Amino acid sequence: MGQQFMGHRHNLRSVMMTLYISLSESKDAAQRERLMPYVRRELKLE
Repeated sequence: MGQQFMGHRHNLRSVMMTLYISLSESKDAAQRERLMPYVRRELKLE
């Protein structure tokens, strides 16, 4: 894999982790229920 690809992959994982934390702390249950399965799948937490 090229260095540029690895950089993009790292950046995407950072964004997804930030989104995961934000959703975890969110008071909006509907938003959590809608988005968390996709975020968890992308982070391979399931």
